[in-house]
Amino acid sequence: RKSRSNTNNNNNKSLKTTKSHQRQLILIPSKNERSIIYEETAKAIAIKECQALPPYGGRPWKSIVIVSDEIGASGIASSLNGEVVKISDHKKTASASATAPKEKKNKSKSKRNTAAAPLFRWYRGKLELAILPHILDQIDEYDNNHGLLKSVKDEYSVASTMMKGDEKATDLTSRQHTVLSTVAWNDDHHSKPTIERKWISPDRVTFKSRSKTIEHCAMLDDRDKVIDKVLHGIGLRGASIRPVKPTRKQALEAGYYRFLRDGLWVIGQEEEWIKHRIQELDAKHCDDDGDDDDDDDEIANDNFGEINGGVMEIQKTKETNEANQGMKEGSVNDGDQNNEKSDMNCDPATCSQVTNVCDGESTLGQEQKANLEQVDTNNMNESSIICKIATEDEKKDKNAKNNAASRKRKREYSFVPSQHWRLTRDQIDLCFEEIMDFYDKVTYTIKARALHSELADGFDVFRQRGAGRYDMQLPAFDTDRFSFLTDLDKAAWMPVVKKILGDDATIVHKGAFLSMPGSSTQIYHQDGPHLTTKYQRPCHAINVFIPLVDLTMKNGPTEFCIGTHILGYEHYSKEMLDTPLAPAGSPVIFDYRLGHRGLGNSSQFPRPILYLTYTSAKKEFRDSVNFSRKRYRKLGDLIERPLTRQERALKRARDLD
Repeated sequence: RKSRSNTNNNNNKSLKTTKSHQRQLILIPSKNERSIIYEETAKAIAIKECQALPPYGGRPWKSIVIVSDEIGASGIASSLNGEVVKISDHKKTASASATAPKEKKNKSKSKRNTAAAPLFRWYRGKLELAILPHILDQIDEYDNNHGLLKSVKDEYSVASTMMKGDEKATDLTSRQHTVLSTVAWNDDHHSKPTIERKWISPDRVTFKSRSKTIEHCAMLDDRDKVIDKVLHGIGLRGASIRPVKPTRKQALEAGYYRFLRDGLWVIGQEEEWIKHRIQELDAKHCDDDGDDDDDDDEIANDNFGEINGGVMEIQKTKETNEANQGMKEGSVNDGDQNNEKSDMNCDPATCSQVTNVCDGESTLGQEQKANLEQVDTNNMNESSIICKIATEDEKKDKNAKNNAASRKRKREYSFVPSQHWRLTRDQIDLCFEEIMDFYDKVTYTIKARALHSELADGFDVFRQRGAGRYDMQLPAFDTDRFSFLTDLDKAAWMPVVKKILGDDATIVHKGAFLSMPGSSTQIYHQDGPHLTTKYQRPCHAINVFIPLVDLTMKNGPTEFCIGTHILGYEHYSKEMLDTPLAPAGSPVIFDYRLGHRGLGNSSQFPRPILYLTYTSAKKEFRDSVNFSRKRYRKLGDLIERPLTRQERALKRARDLD
């Protein structure tokens, strides 16, 4: 070990390393130099702590570490790259917050303080804390044993994404045990620095205990497993599960967990994966049936070969018989002796006795030939009939098995989309006609009264939210005809709203967004900020969007940046975008703080969306910016637009119907 005198004579910045230095443990009397090393050490520990915990919803854990010694040196760092952390902002122990002792001329006290300082070592030309490898080795990695989350963890690795550019701190996390680090770890004569840790979860909950951190991590992991199973059809090991439609209770639980994680809830999201899974299984079974058809063709070909073989055999027999018959006819002039030889050469199964003839064929020969042809024909027909019957029986058995298997698959994977928590077709049409009629009246009133210059400032019931995009408050929604929207007992989506806000949920605002053809994309925004920036508060308000047409990427759906409802993650990120294409009447529910924007409408048709804002009665939430009518001019009574000839004819037809 170096003596105190040698260390004082060599400053840390100007100290040159030699081979002997690399094999020594060093004391650093300078408090500033130790503080710099402590800050780098805290950075490495913070990174390792976050690497040991799985992310949640694409957001990593955050760790704040304070390293200090008894002589006043301290360093603090966060796991997030570029974040400035001050020690005064965090509570420290008495040892870390204690100021350095006043310098006295007492040499014994000075020696005692120096002897209590931690030990350092040289590593690749730089000084670092000697016991750092042993400190990092005590950080155990949390194993969630979940295939999907494991891939997410690799994708959102803290070391690769959050710590990019800080190569030194990342390199410190890979230190291995050495002889010097082991000696320093077992040395009782020199103190070890005090290390304080603070964990901040992806859902913005702070912990000071590792055991509490692990418990919360396990709870988030269990939520992710429910989300993966119900909303994505993925089992515990990352394998696909059978397409079985979940119950309403399961859909409520999984949807609520996803809302807490992402800030978004799409009605019917638990059934999307079932449709795709059934399509995949049907395509797979079609391929299997195609293979079976190929097998049937092979069997048919084999049977056809057997038939041909039988025909060839009969044909060969026929040719042999004809040749024998010719031999008989050629030898008939030689008398009885030749006839006897001819009889010996003839087939006894098909030929009969041949009589002596001089010219032409005898009557017996004609009968013999006719009998031979009849035998050949009967044999061939019999073989063909037998093979044909066998082939048809095999095909019938195969088709029966395939039909039974098809009926079984149809019963097993039959799927009917649910209709709960949605608007009915009649309600969708009623709202659509009312919105378009109100839009026509307002635009005609503005044109008749020459109020185009004041449209940019907005009116109490009609405001422009961008080019071709309008926010409307329809008085008709307050009538009993539309009680299915405003009545808390009749609204179909109220079970979801109460699951999020509680049983005391109440409606505070309602209206409609209309995106006309050619409208532009909105600026990314949040409808409301956090009520406090000190800590993450539960959801205090939600928006319910109900499209009245099927949403496509052309007619301007709403694009959400999931996870931006969490404090500290409000920024726009392309990796976290989600654009739900909900069918008409299916609500899309999101946190009031979630970042979003409406995309441009490049289709030829308008895209109306109902929106309702709910809050908890206990929260006493009021948005005076978005929902205040005092800051807008009153438009007054609307002017009825005169109907065209075609519109009058259409109205008469509707009245007749």
